[in-house]
Amino acid sequence: MKNLKQTLSFMLICVLTVSLCSCASQGAAAHEHAFSVSAAKQVFFAPANLQYCPKTATWRFAENAYDTVGTDNELASAEYEGWLDLFCWGANGLSGIEPYSTVYDNLLYGNGHNSIADTKWDFSRAYNAQSGESWRMFTHDEIHYMLMFRENAEKLFGYGTIDGIRGLFILPDDWNCPDGIRFTPSVEAGFENQYDWYYSIGDKENYTYNIFTKDDWALIEQAGGVFLPAVGMRSEKVCEHTGISGHYWTSSNYGEEFANCLCLFEHDLFLEGNFDRSYALSVRLIRDAE
Repeated sequence: MKNLKQTLSFMLICVLTVSLCSCASQGAAAHEHAFSVSAAKQVFFAPANLQYCPKTATWRFAENAYDTVGTDNELASAEYEGWLDLFCWGANGLSGIEPYSTVYDNLLYGNGHNSIADTKWDFSRAYNAQSGESWRMFTHDEIHYMLMFRENAEKLFGYGTIDGIRGLFILPDDWNCPDGIRFTPSVEAGFENQYDWYYSIGDKENYTYNIFTKDDWALIEQAGGVFLPAVGMRSEKVCEHTGISGHYWTSSNYGEEFANCLCLFEHDLFLEGNFDRSYALSVRLIRDAE
């Protein structure tokens, strides 16, 4: 009887552990809010940026939306035991190019003149293979629509900080500002639409409004807000613009040597930016709303 009780207790612990791990890996489950990326499609955001540990070959989402690795990305190597959050385009391990690659050769990355969506180069393929989930990458058209053309698009994003960490806030279609929070869309701070493909604030400074604490962020996140931190980029073994600008890969190619990305700078937000594929940039995954 004693052995039976011990066995049942062990089984219960295992079930609870699996359940908790599943909830943690799914990330955003408790407070999901949808974002329109076309007239007929909505998506959910992953809760934080994609990270990778070379030593254990493990993918994960960062513990918090505002977490960044910073200049530790310069330590990228096969034996590095910490986490990385900047990756060359399509360098996901499954592609034959490891996530810690520092080789500067644009033709080495991606699928030639093609998108990497749902191919061996897609970052979501690597993450989903470990998690059993169904995330995917943005396309540049989806980024463009969400931040420029969805209903009330200009009122649903804004630069700001969380405990001094700079980044871009993006709000869901059903945004309802929590009590005690004052959110200022960037267009109300001076951002202007430039030819329907980027926003500019001229010589003014972004990151001077929407100054939030981590407690404030908890309320915004619960209401469906997303935060893309300004992680910067890595060129070979050197990090640049850390904590100042942010660059997020899409699955869309731009010619044979470049790829499209969302670029947030101090004065401008480029919805259809493009960078050398050899630059290591951030990745934030999404999944289709059902």
